[in-house]
Amino acid sequence: MNAVRSARTIAGRCGVLLGVFALTVTGISMVNVMQPVAAQAATEFAPYGLNNARAVNTYLTGNPATPIDYFTIVRGALPPKKVTCVGDSITYGLGAEAYSYPIQLQQKLGDQWVVENDGVSSTTANSALNPAYVDTPAYQTALKSEPDVVLIMLGSNDSVPGNQTANAQATFAANYGALISSFVDLPSHPQVYVVTPITSFNDYVPESYLASVMRPAIRDLAQSLGLPRIEFSQILDDPSQFLSDGIHPNQAGYDLMSTAFYDVLTGAGQPVMTVSDQTAATDWQTPVTVQVDLPK
Repeated sequence: MNAVRSARTIAGRCGVLLGVFALTVTGISMVNVMQPVAAQAATEFAPYGLNNARAVNTYLTGNPATPIDYFTIVRGALPPKKVTCVGDSITYGLGAEAYSYPIQLQQKLGDQWVVENDGVSSTTANSALNPAYVDTPAYQTALKSEPDVVLIMLGSNDSVPGNQTANAQATFAANYGALISSFVDLPSHPQVYVVTPITSFNDYVPESYLASVMRPAIRDLAQSLGLPRIEFSQILDDPSQFLSDGIHPNQAGYDLMSTAFYDVLTGAGQPVMTVSDQTAATDWQTPVTVQVDLPK
């Protein structure tokens, strides 16, 4: 057999790679992996103990010095990462359903990710209000989705004038905290991102309340739960360009949102999620900056 075995043989062996290479050898660089993907492979497969290039090359080819693009091979053998999007009509994509941020995020992430849209219009973060997100079938679907990542963006409907009294009664933090924690505690141990409501130019959802009460409450909640928080209030600030009705994004607005999420999830932006400046710059199609705050 040639030094580099047939693709079929290699692919077959990849099925047991995760079990065979349980031992991680710290400090060994992946010099035998094709250089363009070496850093990404090291990051993606380190949790599986696949960061010893010589061991993998030996197993696949019988020769530790034989370069082999096992990143591509093993990546095809791994299940795609699952992103579950939780939220209200802004997540659902009301008025621009074909261009919602989950749909555009799926297109940008590619087939190594699966993005699920569990947004439900009109729902609230606070379970003391109606309709509460936790009372919807989508909430149960999201809990069963076995996610690797959860993006949660609620709070806009909690901010309509008729709902503000309930939030003032200190139920918001407890109830929204319970919702968020229900995802944190899932057996799949997902990375949960708390996303603050976008800017509103619609009187139905007063921006003054979002800015003075809702976003600060969500920031405090994310900090108390030790979760990263993503801020969109500064990037969708031109209603004529990014919003269809003053509160719901249009195709261009969802493009910005999905681009920002793409950069946060893949580390494509410069810088991404650093504690010092706490920003994630996006670079997919339109340069924007979205704030990402990490728990101290």
